[in-house]
Amino acid sequence: MEFGSQYTTALIRWSHIFLGIMWIGFFLFMHLLVRPYVATLSGNAKAKAYRALIARGLRWCRGTSLATVLLGVGVLGHLWFQGVYLNDVVGLLGRGKFIMWGMTFAVAMWANLWFLISPIQKRITASFEAEIGPSEADVKKAKKLADINAYLAAPMLMLMVFANNFGTHFHYGHMALAFVVGLAVTHLLVTLANKGNR
Repeated sequence: MEFGSQYTTALIRWSHIFLGIMWIGFFLFMHLLVRPYVATLSGNAKAKAYRALIARGLRWCRGTSLATVLLGVGVLGHLWFQGVYLNDVVGLLGRGKFIMWGMTFAVAMWANLWFLISPIQKRITASFEAEIGPSEADVKKAKKLADINAYLAAPMLMLMVFANNFGTHFHYGHMALAFVVGLAVTHLLVTLANKGNR
């Protein structure tokens, strides 16, 4: 790898990680803290809080999620063609398998946010602006879809970390561990967040 290319790759990877932290951080902040808080409000206070926090936060989530996924694809493609994740003898290497599974979850989260959650949240925001309030169906559906992303986030991040720790020894047991631990941690956080706003 050329000297200049090393710095380019490092910058792209840093940007991917930094924006990924922003994406997941914004999303979990809204899901664990803002959403339960806004649910306790009513009337004009709820409408103002929704527009100021959730609607604006969702725009940040959309932008950072798209940038994270695009940069991730760029990093993957660059390292793929260098043979870091692929070998002519054994095919996809262990590290590549962890990254591919993690990326699959990340793309699913991005698609869920852009194509399912966002249209509903836009309808909810519009209903507050029209002073008629959102439908109960939209609120419940948005929460369920957001729950999916919240529960996918921790396993996805664990798989990305496992790529560096167990890269040469991929096993589906690692995926099971990532799911069990990730889901348990997320469930604990969601439970604590819901209790804190009762």
